[in-house]
Amino acid sequence: MAKQSGQIRALEFFSGIGLARAGMSAAGIKTVWANDIDEIKRRLYAAQWGEDDLAFGDVFDVDADTVPEADVAWASSPCTDLSLAGKRGGLADGPESRAFFGFVDVIEHMGNRSPRAVVLENVCGLSSSHEGSDFRTVVMEFNRLGYSVDAFELNARRWVPQSRPRLFIVGVKEPISGGEIDTSIRPDRVAWIHADPELKTHVTPVEKAPALLSSGFTDITEKLADSDLRWWDEKRCGAFIDSLSGIQRERFEHLRNANEMVARTAYRRTRAGKPVWEMREDDISGCLRTARGGSSKQAVVFIGKGKVRMRWMTGLEYARLQGANNFNLKGFKESQIQYAFGDAVAVPAVTWIMEQAVLPALRGADSVTNNDKNDVVDLALNAAVDWYEGKRSKKGNVNTNIMCVGLAVAELLKNSFPLTDKIVKSENDSQVRGLSGSMVSRILKDNGVEQEFTSEGGRTSRGSLPAAQELAGILNGLFAEGLVEKDRIVVAKGLQNYFVRCIQIDYFAKQRMKIDIDPSKPVSAIVADILRAAYTRPDQPTGIVAQHLVGAKLELRFPNLDIGRDKANAADQQTNRQGDFQLGSTAFHVTVSPMQKLVARAQENIREGYRPVMLVPYEKVQFATGLFESEGLDSRVGVQSIESFVGTNIEEMGEFSSSSIRECIARLVRRYNERIYYCETDKSLMVEEPEWMIGIVGEWDASKRCYALISSSECDAGD
Repeated sequence: MAKQSGQIRALEFFSGIGLARAGMSAAGIKTVWANDIDEIKRRLYAAQWGEDDLAFGDVFDVDADTVPEADVAWASSPCTDLSLAGKRGGLADGPESRAFFGFVDVIEHMGNRSPRAVVLENVCGLSSSHEGSDFRTVVMEFNRLGYSVDAFELNARRWVPQSRPRLFIVGVKEPISGGEIDTSIRPDRVAWIHADPELKTHVTPVEKAPALLSSGFTDITEKLADSDLRWWDEKRCGAFIDSLSGIQRERFEHLRNANEMVARTAYRRTRAGKPVWEMREDDISGCLRTARGGSSKQAVVFIGKGKVRMRWMTGLEYARLQGANNFNLKGFKESQIQYAFGDAVAVPAVTWIMEQAVLPALRGADSVTNNDKNDVVDLALNAAVDWYEGKRSKKGNVNTNIMCVGLAVAELLKNSFPLTDKIVKSENDSQVRGLSGSMVSRILKDNGVEQEFTSEGGRTSRGSLPAAQELAGILNGLFAEGLVEKDRIVVAKGLQNYFVRCIQIDYFAKQRMKIDIDPSKPVSAIVADILRAAYTRPDQPTGIVAQHLVGAKLELRFPNLDIGRDKANAADQQTNRQGDFQLGSTAFHVTVSPMQKLVARAQENIREGYRPVMLVPYEKVQFATGLFESEGLDSRVGVQSIESFVGTNIEEMGEFSSSSIRECIARLVRRYNERIYYCETDKSLMVEEPEWMIGIVGEWDASKRCYALISSSECDAGD
């Protein structure tokens, strides 16, 4: 492990042209080793930084013993298989994005020399790739290597006039906790990891990130001479204008007739099979991209005062939009600069991550007060855990009043210490000061939790005040010598974050999805309601829900066949099946996000002699069908909506009789709940069973491994 004194040292994996190095340098961090495999980027890197620290070659060929000791390892791993511009093959299956595991291997084999912090930067698509499982894999890999994880979604537009959102996953061995979940930098699609009890995470206290810029692109444009050959000729400009849609043409004319000259970026798109130009309305550049990612480069339109001129965005503008104003570009072609910078990370975003999420953890006491911030928080959290777990019943439950009391005491700690009875008690001495449903709701929302919890917040419970006094007494005894203001606030935030997680795990995770299951509706509509309920959850587990709905239907329809019960994200190879489900020679694939890799899976099925059937949400049927039509496979691959696939069979099994369909709906939901209970760790994916349904299938009893198979008199599927 690197020494904690002296200058912080860094390793830069997938270094590209070294913009992460530039960002870390601005934070006072010295890069001592870098690695990349791209020749063009290597040359640009060498022109700026020299080649002494650069190990050129495949990350899978890096010998960990040759990597120097450092404090931080930065990895901007390839994003082609995760971005919307790529094929989204995913972290494990993508030929380029799987390089992440090469990075992990090097860190692992460094052993006790491994860095104290690691950072992975990638496209935001990583958080949704494979319905979040790729993101979870990264966190679990970092956990396995000994790092606690925090994650941020930052747009470079906070510092430069370029819209470039990116995901930053930060792992540290000695985390600082106690931060609040600000949804502007930790949106729900990222923050859910902090509520997963199987993951080791922390919420870093950070300063508020700068607001998004609304202008600035015009100011950074390169001023070219009128005679510069990069200006487009009249014919090309005319073609640009002629391609504009009605709305775009109106925007164009408005800007041309304005009293000031401005610059606007434009992308070439394909609409209804025709190439067209679309110009941004604001003074911000679109996201820079490399041509290899599948998107075109941007044009720049200088417009105003009745005039207009156009050209491609220059390499210097690419550099400025990435915050690399002083980069050495001499001797390189425009196309090389655009390719390399379009695939890089914005310098100021790196600096912010380092200064806010990494350096405080590495510097420890130097970043806080005379007490070690981490020790103070851990001391308080350990005591809070003991207090909270001591309130757990024999059945494993904790009363919601206890959760609310924890939040209330932490809130009081923000402003006062020690927590005397005068501070803890309300004015009438009968309740906890400030405790209410609205207070609890506000704290939850501040931490990114929007679900309804409790209207009273434990305010009127007789046990709330004694519990609050007990917790306050524990904290008073723990810090008998007092807490300075900074430590008090950090401890309060850490405790509040802990109790928010308790609510998520011990309350929300034990809840059931609430759906109005109306047996008079078409079954396909009920299935759609269940999928919609999953989609509207912060973690959007729609794919998991869809797969188990299909599995439940198949179990009912074919009671004598082995349908298989596995976790929804289990790979086909792990289950020895040709798809999510395999019946006879038919392979069923269930997905809510059809993508190109489905085509490859279908082709493999066909080669192996199987009939592939793709099951997708109703609104994705047309898109999925188009995927196979484009490959000439539309006559070989079946595409159906999940809603109709499940709904039609259930109604057939009920012989189209209202009373029988009602029974079959009840058994479908119960079988779905069984699958969730025995296959998934997140039991909140189970559907709340209405009274009318319990009257048919009985009370839920987890001790019964599986309810009796459907008999011939109960929704018989027929021969």
